[in-house]
Amino acid sequence: MSSEHIALNSVTTEAQIADRYRKAALECFTQWKSQHIDIYGYNTAQNALDINDLRKHLKADKVSLWGISYGSHLALSAIKAMPAHLDKVIIASAEGLNQTVKLPHQTDQYFEKVQGIINQQALKQQVSDLPALMRRVHSKLEQQPIALQITQKDGSKTPMLFQKHHIQSLASMMIADPNQYLAMLIHVYLGLDNGNTELLKHILQRGMFTDEPITFKLMPLAMDVASGITAKRLAKVTTQSPTALLGDKLNFPMPTLHLIDKKLDLGDDFRTAPLSSIPTLLFTGSLDGRTYPEEQLEAVRGFTNLTQIMVNNAGHNLYTSSPLVLARMQTFLSGKPVSAEAIQLPLPKLALSAP
Repeated sequence: MSSEHIALNSVTTEAQIADRYRKAALECFTQWKSQHIDIYGYNTAQNALDINDLRKHLKADKVSLWGISYGSHLALSAIKAMPAHLDKVIIASAEGLNQTVKLPHQTDQYFEKVQGIINQQALKQQVSDLPALMRRVHSKLEQQPIALQITQKDGSKTPMLFQKHHIQSLASMMIADPNQYLAMLIHVYLGLDNGNTELLKHILQRGMFTDEPITFKLMPLAMDVASGITAKRLAKVTTQSPTALLGDKLNFPMPTLHLIDKKLDLGDDFRTAPLSSIPTLLFTGSLDGRTYPEEQLEAVRGFTNLTQIMVNNAGHNLYTSSPLVLARMQTFLSGKPVSAEAIQLPLPKLALSAP
């Protein structure tokens, strides 16, 4: 825990938020070092070496990997670190070694995909242009933040000045899977566009924003800073963020914390995409709101023995989305040929209902 905090009841600029998160991260690193914790051992390259050490402990010549999201990031690192000792690899919602920070314009394209789903449902009568709706709400919040009273679990009320960066952060937390919170998020935007804050207050009661000191956990903080971002990709993010729907919020506090401790950074050699002939099975959700399909293909572009299966209408957390996913995995692990035919899920229901 740091001594830095973001006040809920006053206007806070993006620059102030970034500065406080940097100070908070440095303060936490200092605290951990004072406790004799080696923060430089908490990274994906070391995690990959741990996999190899576990393989040796089990006296196995080869192991197979199965991971999703960060698990795929780790698997890609392991492919570079121990290729001779990997039998098969199954990954889903792949996050490339240079994709810790997502490209803001790809998030914009995601919302355009969502509009395509909306257009197939009755909701299109209310939401004819989701990106335009979002930008309209953002503009209103920039001009006039909304004063709210948030009811806490103990019944007390906490004042909050709800601003553009709050709704962007909220959206970033809610878009990973289309069947989870996406309909609720759309309803929040519709409500705010019409001056209704009831659903928003209901969501904020879950404590997504607090006036408490900024806190970090060592592993996710050090790991993200270590995986980092190349200068070329950072330039893209910096260029795209000011005009993107969610700005740089999808991976906040990265890239704000990039190179905050240069010794942590694993360097561009780590971030180079692996080359591999290891049998690999990749599942990709067509409506993944965190690791976008185009980026997933980029992450495995150097794979010569890859089978990619698109799970249409699935989001980020897709392993349990259909029995066919498990069936294809079992076939793959048994060494039999696996169908690359897309798995079709129903359209997500984006009908809106009050809580």
